[in-house]
Amino acid sequence: ASLFLRYSQEIVKNGDLPEIDKMRFYPLGLPTIQTSPIIPHTIAWLYKIFHLFNPSVTVAFTDVALYPIVFFILGCITFYFLVSKLFNPRVALLATFILVIMQQYLFRTMTGVGDKEVFGMVFMYLALFLYLLALHSENNRKAIIYGLLAGISTGIMNLAWNGANFVFMLIALNSLLSIFLDRFTKKDVYVYASWLIPATLLLMIFRYGIKGILQVMLFSITTGVAYFALLVGIILLVLHTKRFENFRNKITQKIPLGFSSLLLAFIVAALFTAIFISPTFIFDKIASV
Repeated sequence: ASLFLRYSQEIVKNGDLPEIDKMRFYPLGLPTIQTSPIIPHTIAWLYKIFHLFNPSVTVAFTDVALYPIVFFILGCITFYFLVSKLFNPRVALLATFILVIMQQYLFRTMTGVGDKEVFGMVFMYLALFLYLLALHSENNRKAIIYGLLAGISTGIMNLAWNGANFVFMLIALNSLLSIFLDRFTKKDVYVYASWLIPATLLLMIFRYGIKGILQVMLFSITTGVAYFALLVGIILLVLHTKRFENFRNKITQKIPLGFSSLLLAFIVAALFTAIFISPTFIFDKIASV
């Protein structure tokens, strides 16, 4: 939290952060892109907005008092809409009431704590809410738009907080379960791709680069499952084409199409990682889990 305050003061004073923070990992320093710079930029913008209305507002006051409260309120609103979409408004009101008095949640979202969690939770709820809207939308165009917005929200959350891994795992495992139960439609594949692609692009441009995406995201247990689910969805989409009609008819007589897609994706992933990474990569990840 003190780091974000120092960074916010640096942004307000000089307009941006230096590429290397010389005060960390002396004498080499640490690239500021690795320290969630979206948080101090947000605090700096909030300071500029509140400072217009009240010149006595300082960056420090914005960091410890205004920033956590603003995003705590936004988090409660997005959480309410998420639960309301899942259940109904009454359940959403009760769930939101429980959330705002939960000690573990208040510990990182109340006044006095200018940290990353209060920012990340807003975009976590927003990403899940938008993805739900995409799944429930009957119009394919709207579904893809909601999917894109969910992907952008996921990317922004990950730029601020690695807790975004929960979103990657939740959506990926939900999709894999739907595929296994043969409930994953062509529209679901489009929605899933429209969510994962923009999230990946945001992280590639503003945080990891192409090499980092491969090392940190694609081959990680927590986020790698999201790309595996996309592979399964693409295979399922290909199997539904007219060219594979005979193969599809034959294979569905023995095993469900969703399960066969999972098997094919596992074989493809195992061969790819065995050739380019390590012959035991898949089995090492399973053992790690």
